Amino acid sequence: MSSGPAEPPSDPSTEPPVARSAGAVPDRLPVPSRVRPGTPTQRHYDRLVRVAYLVLADSTEPLAGPGRRATDQRIARAHRVVRWSLPWRQVTDDEYLWLLARVVRRAANPPRFTVALPGHWGRPVPEEDDPQSDRLLAALTTLPTPVRAGYVLLVVEQLPPRDAIGVLHEAGWPDPVVHVAAGAAERQRLADTEGITPARQRHLLTGPLTDPMTVRLRPPDQRTVRWARLGRLAALATVLLATVAVTATLSPRLARFPPEVAGPAVDGTGAPAPDGIRRVGDQAWRGAARLSLASWPTRGSRTDDTALVTAALDSWLALAEATAGDPAARTAAHGATDPDGAAAGLAVRTGTGVVTAFAAPKVPVTAPVGAAHLVYAGELTGAGGSTATVAVLADVSRVAVFRTAGADRSVRIEPAPAADARAASAIRLSAPTEPARYLVAPWVRQVQSRSLAGGQWHELAVRSGVTDPVPAGHHAAADSGGCWAGPLLRMQVTEAGVDRPFTLADLGRVPLSRLSYLSPQRDPGQSVDDADTPAGARAWSGLGCLAGELSGHAPHSVLAWEVWAGTLPGRADEVRLTCVRAELPRDANLVAAVLLVPDAPARAVATAADTRLCSPLAPAVAVAWWWESPTGGWHHVTTSGGAVAQLEVTIRGQRQQGTGLLVSAAHPDGPVGPVRVRATDQAGRAVAVLD
Repeated sequence: MSSGPAEPPSDPSTEPPVARSAGAVPDRLPVPSRVRPGTPTQRHYDRLVRVAYLVLADSTEPLAGPGRRATDQRIARAHRVVRWSLPWRQVTDDEYLWLLARVVRRAANPPRFTVALPGHWGRPVPEEDDPQSDRLLAALTTLPTPVRAGYVLLVVEQLPPRDAIGVLHEAGWPDPVVHVAAGAAERQRLADTEGITPARQRHLLTGPLTDPMTVRLRPPDQRTVRWARLGRLAALATVLLATVAVTATLSPRLARFPPEVAGPAVDGTGAPAPDGIRRVGDQAWRGAARLSLASWPTRGSRTDDTALVTAALDSWLALAEATAGDPAARTAAHGATDPDGAAAGLAVRTGTGVVTAFAAPKVPVTAPVGAAHLVYAGELTGAGGSTATVAVLADVSRVAVFRTAGADRSVRIEPAPAADARAASAIRLSAPTEPARYLVAPWVRQVQSRSLAGGQWHELAVRSGVTDPVPAGHHAAADSGGCWAGPLLRMQVTEAGVDRPFTLADLGRVPLSRLSYLSPQRDPGQSVDDADTPAGARAWSGLGCLAGELSGHAPHSVLAWEVWAGTLPGRADEVRLTCVRAELPRDANLVAAVLLVPDAPARAVATAADTRLCSPLAPAVAVAWWWESPTGGWHHVTTSGGAVAQLEVTIRGQRQQGTGLLVSAAHPDGPVGPVRVRATDQAGRAVAVLD
């Protein structure tokens, strides 16, 4: 990962844009200051307009060819999108991707109703169409908007995939990895089937034909002139009549208009209130396009407490200001996120006093993106009858929990739950050291809890969306050995398209993690089972230590796929190999092959990060590791799951072939090398090896 980019060129057709890793994109999202002439924003205005122009295209408004029309409208809309996306404050070259994400977000969600210009006034130059460009642009218009945006970021902006994923994530799309992958696949398809190389694709898309900055004006026809003249008179009359009607009819009602949006708006969310906080009505989630934290209603007994809500927002903004451009301050905030750690956090000063700020690892500590969503404001009773006041704010990717308990004031920034009816069913309100209490989604109708060790589920009462405290016995087990042991929550929902109960794990973070399971006879390409099934509960009961290690990553979900079960040299009892895949925020993931041996701690024998392994995109896998037999000697073991038809292992030139399980002869002096493992499926295609 580079330490910082050079200034992106102002001419996209001559030089590649700035490229940085996706892991750094949100860190380049500090609140910028006022734009002035000559700033990077204005130097890159033409690039941003071109991106908006291409993302705005769809199959109803072809970009090129004989059927091209409405080009005037798209040019005007592209400029309008960029101008509305420009911040009021100055940005730096390092924040170009932050600005690009704003443009992509607005271009993907243009106003539903716009006034169409009559006639044809202008279009990009030159007028002549190139057959190759027509095929390219026709294909571009048929892509889904997020895929088209991913393609434009890869081809036109020449961003590395991780940066493109980061931009789409900040723009608010779920599954940005899938969209960028689809954009890359389209780039390759055009090269393979249409004969348009990636370099040629970029040349065409950065040329005059798609340049909304250079327009050839055309003379209007008589129909256009007549409409324009009549339009001026009609507009004047309409404005006068509308002013009289609105004033007479609506003015008496404005003072009584409720501060909260009671019905669904875009994506089920409410409009920002005058204080900059977005409040959501009780029934908004019923009309939401997808069920996520953004569609939760604003709840709690202190939602009208302006001082509390303002203090919560000020603490978030103060953290953003204190860490902007200060790596040491960011390190202090991120270094204090372990719930059991003794780190003191970062002290930030607000208008009402000092607040201790914490941030989960890799979570950007920038200001809220857009108006912060007020999720909850109320009081919680903690241990010993102590009372804490809690306010929860959220934006598209983060949750901020502001807490006051006596003289202590703190704010904790953590990833938001995934935009999924299961993952976004509950968040933790209580502090890590307090008995666990949760705020549940409005579609949840029953909550139960138990420990990881098993036993009966215990009913948790829910009052005004907040659960009773989880019993102390569900947090720890006598034989846990210091590993994570719970609690687990069993959720049942209604009106959410989920017909079976599911299990969430409280790993000590604000968002919870969904646990699922797959048996050795299945693969991740099939639907997964819940962790509460008998086989799933048995598998997960041995993974407490690994789950505890994952807690710092705040995973959205964790899948335990039992790849293989059987015996190994020196053991007569059953040994199980489980591929554990954790889906993390910002479309990252961790994968570990975990060996579960009776009466021994679970041990990861192979790991990988940011990979397709053990996912629906790679439902077959081979795992290889060295096993020390209790009776002496080391054996190289290879096994497989999914549709693996053949295994081949070569150790120091000695080849061994077979299916299912391959175990080498004993090596008394320990592991030897080199070792080469090859796995193939029924069609002879190579299968990934985790070793």
